[in-house]
Amino acid sequence: MSYQKSDLTENFLSINDDYLTKVGNNWFLGNQKKVNRQEFLNTAVEWFKSTKNNNLIGWDNFEFVDATTGNTSYIESFYVKYGIDKFQILSPYEYAYYSLLGHQGVTVENLRENVPLVISIPNWYYGGIRPEWNDILKICEQKNIDIHLDMAWITLSKDIEIDFSHPCIKSFAMGTSKFTQPWLRAGVRFTKQRTIDNITILNHFYSDNNSALFSAGVYAMENIPRDYSWQTYGNRYNHICTELGVLPTNLINVVYDPEVGHPRGIAEMLTK
Repeated sequence: MSYQKSDLTENFLSINDDYLTKVGNNWFLGNQKKVNRQEFLNTAVEWFKSTKNNNLIGWDNFEFVDATTGNTSYIESFYVKYGIDKFQILSPYEYAYYSLLGHQGVTVENLRENVPLVISIPNWYYGGIRPEWNDILKICEQKNIDIHLDMAWITLSKDIEIDFSHPCIKSFAMGTSKFTQPWLRAGVRFTKQRTIDNITILNHFYSDNNSALFSAGVYAMENIPRDYSWQTYGNRYNHICTELGVLPTNLINVVYDPEVGHPRGIAEMLTK
């Protein structure tokens, strides 16, 4: 099959193929079992930890584990707790979600002391970890800044290395939507210390909360291997990069195009 650079996209779509579509269709058409929050958490934690494509260590430092309605609810929990001015994000290249709410980012050198930082890892623009990651850790240590990791794209990644036991990392969250969107947004938040926010309330004061969503989440994880994207499309991804002269990243749906000087989407090319 011949590939053209014109088939690369300016937006970064998730993997959406016949198999993933079939999983969703089977869920809606089948007679499904009801799954409660704890059953979902048991399955989801094991599923997220089972990646062989990434080196993620230090999970045991996070005693408190909560179900989420996807990583958007994780982001929203900071607005509920802090408001728009009491937590910070980096600029440039964070999600448009923040700017739509009027939240402007700061550069690494301008991070404010004692103000929590929410950062996406992997990052969509860099196709992996931000190049300043080690500097971010040092600055956060010096300025007493708590770090919270939005890991929504981790299911599409490989070769990501994170040690969660770093003293500044206080929470992180992962979700299913990059495999199953838009029909399923469910996930898990891991925290070192219990706090009261919308996620905590939904987990601990509504015992039967979102059982339909969590049932769907367990069904998806039982039918989609954790490293499905790279296992299925890794060879084709590398072939396209070689043929088109673009550079691979850590994300299966993102390549870097040196001709235009920025990343581009490859998901549609992989699955057609």
